[in-house]
Amino acid sequence: MSFTLKRKRPLPEEFRRIGVELADATVAHLRDGDVHQTRRRIKELRALLALAKGDPAAPELDRLFRDAARAISGARDDEICMTTLARLEKTPEAPPAAVFEKARATVHKQAVAASGREEVLERLEAGRQDLANWNPDASRKIIRQALRRSYRRCRRALEALQAKEEAGNSDEEAFHRLRRRIKRLWAQLRLVRKECTKTVKKRIRKADKIAELLGLEHDLAVLRTRLRQKHASQVLSSRIEEERAELQKMSLAKTRRFLRRKPKIFLKKLL
Repeated sequence: MSFTLKRKRPLPEEFRRIGVELADATVAHLRDGDVHQTRRRIKELRALLALAKGDPAAPELDRLFRDAARAISGARDDEICMTTLARLEKTPEAPPAAVFEKARATVHKQAVAASGREEVLERLEAGRQDLANWNPDASRKIIRQALRRSYRRCRRALEALQAKEEAGNSDEEAFHRLRRRIKRLWAQLRLVRKECTKTVKKRIRKADKIAELLGLEHDLAVLRTRLRQKHASQVLSSRIEEERAELQKMSLAKTRRFLRRKPKIFLKKLL
């Protein structure tokens, strides 16, 4: 499957094709118990719907998929914690193995309950049917406007975070908001990458890296919150904070460079 707009194809048909293929992939992942990939595909679906901003059907579809993602967020957090613990244990500065054994015991690993999964699957399949009948008001002008809006939101989120930092305030919500904005823009750029010039594709690769760093930082934040609730080892908590600080520094430096252009210049050769 190609979750990207194909050149020289009618855009309404392409939006419908990608929407249905993403919905099919989302259902398949959830049936397989892969919560991470399920939520990833839902984010891509919502990014697609945001490109059709103004279409009458888009808001209701977005709410449907948003609610489905929220219903499995607890299981996703469990996956994040276990995966992040495994990654941290392999780092050179990792605390002793006994610390990680205790941390794993505190993280409640669970799959999506069968009854809950069936309810979410029903929502996703209903959304898939709606997408199959979707006739979006899509044009290159509308896509450019949506991308410009996403890019501006990224810049505003970065400015808000920098203002907090300059005032000496550490604001996790501001950092989380920036992460969400960047990941939405990244997902949208990936959807249109076949229409882009080599210069813009290079920028998309930079966005890939930023999204990866921000994702790792978010995973650590989720793990830290879970372990704090269980009064986990201070040694491990300190290691988590050290790595978070390093990831925040790296991702912010790259984000500032990525967003330095004004929206008009950034999107000039996009479509």
